[in-house]
Amino acid sequence: MAELLPAIDLDSFVEDNPYNRWGGGVVLPSVLLLLSAPILWHQRTFFYLGKHNTVPVTLTGFDAVVAALCILFPALYLHCHFFWSLNERLNPYAFAGKLLSALGFAVSVAYTAFAAVRYAFLH
Repeated sequence: MAELLPAIDLDSFVEDNPYNRWGGGVVLPSVLLLLSAPILWHQRTFFYLGKHNTVPVTLTGFDAVVAALCILFPALYLHCHFFWSLNERLNPYAFAGKLLSALGFAVSVAYTAFAAVRYAFLH
């Protein structure tokens, strides 16, 4: 599996220092959480689909919540990787948290792509 996805190493080691723990494990996930909060609150998001012939896409309701999960799952991954991995008590759960966040991210991206294409063709 490591040969197929060399950039994703769920068991990689992080150097224990305050910058990694608090910057990568708390501050960066908090920024991502703040970016997704308006989408979750209003249950509405807007973006463009395509590169040259762009199509404006507006997702609402459940589709918008899943789009927000595309931001929240990487935040969870970063938190598990930089904070849980460096905590003696939480270290045993770090791998499971990173695995679930990676799977959740893949599913949420796939669903959001499907919802965006569906919106683009139906509107």
